[in-house]
Amino acid sequence: MGRPRKTNVRRDASGKSRGEEGIHPETLTARERRLREAGVPLTFRKMEMTKLGWREVTKRTATDRMSGFTLGILRLRGKADPGGISEEQFNAGDGFCRIVHQHAAVMGYRLSVPSPSLMLMGLGGSSHEDDAEQIARVRRRFQRCFDALMEVSRTHSKRVWQVTYGVCVENWSPGQLSGEDYGSLRVGLNALRKVV
Repeated sequence: MGRPRKTNVRRDASGKSRGEEGIHPETLTARERRLREAGVPLTFRKMEMTKLGWREVTKRTATDRMSGFTLGILRLRGKADPGGISEEQFNAGDGFCRIVHQHAAVMGYRLSVPSPSLMLMGLGGSSHEDDAEQIARVRRRFQRCFDALMEVSRTHSKRVWQVTYGVCVENWSPGQLSGEDYGSLRVGLNALRKVV
């Protein structure tokens, strides 16, 4: 008698395993705990196409890619929530995170945390000139973001830079943020929207 078949794997027509599917149950449990602490509903309703047509289904919020990092959790809260952000603010913060990670790659320094974004772009080129051009482009984008955040930090407070970088790049927990921090984050994200 062999070992029991795993139930959470994709299989082809012959029944052969094609790899595990979904998110590990322990990861889902940890995400649900974070979501509960952040005040995000643990389920949502969604329209899904089936063979018989459209139907409404209930999904676990923890399976959403955004539930795995703070910026995504704040987006899941929604802009009406005092701790939530809009889709445009989320996109600005996510773009800023990618820019910071690209800048680290081209400048040769390491960040202490990996990017929560699943779509980091790698560098690559066919010639030295292409690489130099791409490095210059990444440096310009990073400089525009940095300048925008420094400008609003001068008019508001240096906390804008700290919180925006902390949430977008270092993935600070929502529990670490005060009401004022949420305001500072929104100021930073709004400044980034103009340059990302």
